[in-house]
Amino acid sequence: MFTAPNALRTDRARDQGRFESLLQIQNYKIKVGNDELRKRGFLKRLSQLDGIRGLAVAIVVLYHLCPVLRFGNSKNLIVSIAYRVLDVGWLGVDIFFVLSGFLITGIILRERSESDFWTAFYARRAFRILPAFIAVFSVTLLALHVFVPRVSIPTGFVLPATLFLANWTIILGAEVNFLSHLWSLAVEEQFYFLWPQAAKRLKSATLLKGALACAVTTEFLRILLALLHVNAYVIYKITPTRMDGLSVGAALAIGLTLPAVQRFLADW
Repeated sequence: MFTAPNALRTDRARDQGRFESLLQIQNYKIKVGNDELRKRGFLKRLSQLDGIRGLAVAIVVLYHLCPVLRFGNSKNLIVSIAYRVLDVGWLGVDIFFVLSGFLITGIILRERSESDFWTAFYARRAFRILPAFIAVFSVTLLALHVFVPRVSIPTGFVLPATLFLANWTIILGAEVNFLSHLWSLAVEEQFYFLWPQAAKRLKSATLLKGALACAVTTEFLRILLALLHVNAYVIYKITPTRMDGLSVGAALAIGLTLPAVQRFLADW
């Protein structure tokens, strides 16, 4: 049957109108979901995470204090049990990595459309990290030089540490005991440099797949290096084998931005 051009244009306009109406309804549902999530606190700052972060830091600090206080040499049963519990405090670093990946990815996803994203993002990171890092690094090196001159300070450590590459100095055997904790800061700063490059440009669904793939790849790499008898401390500290925690945290943050997840949480 022959259909007049005007009738075809009318049908197309009607279909287009229906499509736009459906799109508006979908966007409204997502907006309602976001509003409900805000009311319930999902899109606000999660103060509970500050408590978890504080707990993770405390666990790590106690773990490092154990050898200093020689808890492991105690014959007291309660003290010995406490030492065994605190001896797994290194897991606090993994908790901290997950939280960091979650929080930093959430910031990137919220602000990546801003015109001054790069300037604002790295300026905040610098103001937050550099003052404390410079103070601790400088004072520790000066104190070691003055009060503990027998402690060697390799030049192969100082320069990489100032460039947030301290976690790689273990390969050179150029670590400083009193600053060995800088390895975790180095891993995070390297993540902050690389991850935003992808998070700024990729769609959330693609980014989620990338984060999960990175986490899985990290696990396989760790197993492979262990089978090749690479030093356990090297595996523990170098960046490619420490990306799983940060990637899992990033994946959680990305997941919360997906409409299906938001609607699920809004109805929870």
